Amino acid sequence: MNNNYYDEIIAEIKKMMSSDHLSEAEHLLDEELSMPYIPSYAEKQFRELERELHGLKTKDGFHGVLPHEIERSLLSEDPALQLRAVQSLSQFSCRSYLDAIQAFFDIRPDQKIQALMIDILIEQQVNEEFVIEVDGMQMSFIPLYQERPHETDGFIKAQQLLNQWFENDNPALLAMCQQILIQECFLMLPMSFEEEEAFSLAYTIAEMVSISLDDGASFAKIASQINENVKRCVLKSCFV
Repeated sequence: MNNNYYDEIIAEIKKMMSSDHLSEAEHLLDEELSMPYIPSYAEKQFRELERELHGLKTKDGFHGVLPHEIERSLLSEDPALQLRAVQSLSQFSCRSYLDAIQAFFDIRPDQKIQALMIDILIEQQVNEEFVIEVDGMQMSFIPLYQERPHETDGFIKAQQLLNQWFENDNPALLAMCQQILIQECFLMLPMSFEEEEAFSLAYTIAEMVSISLDDGASFAKIASQINENVKRCVLKSCFV
């Protein structure tokens, strides 16, 4: 079979999906994937289509945005519709919507929605360059070479510090600190906190959460222990 055959099959499956003929698309896709030999380029596209179909045929029904509505929804002035489109892309292949995603970044969406879009691109390891605006300046990034928030050195080290400080004595405060940590690292995308910044990050989060929960009592205890350890290290270094 020549490449034209596979191009035609892929186009036909996409047409069925955009017309909401999901069962027919799934049947045709299953037939092609059952073949003993499939060219690598075709198999890659079939797997991406399989991912999209899975998103459309979830157990509880699909409540997101259909493939043919993605671009319009991403560029909508309604943040709720933008969010649905971005959430839908977590189940589709972002590679089919590269121009629409860049156009989405160009309209400067809500920071949280933009961060979610970046996280999805990283998860799907998209090897394309995108440009976004950060604090009034443009920056480019390639998702394939970025880390998801929970994989970064800054997050891992900050999480370890928070566990060390609160895991035994105050698990409720720890849980809230971890939520704030995830949010802070998430909103940094596509940038991330370095390991050297982890202490300051964890310290600031601990203070903020402690003030909101117990008027700073838990933080004061930890701060006292940290300051005492610092003093010991300084004294020790003086006599070395």
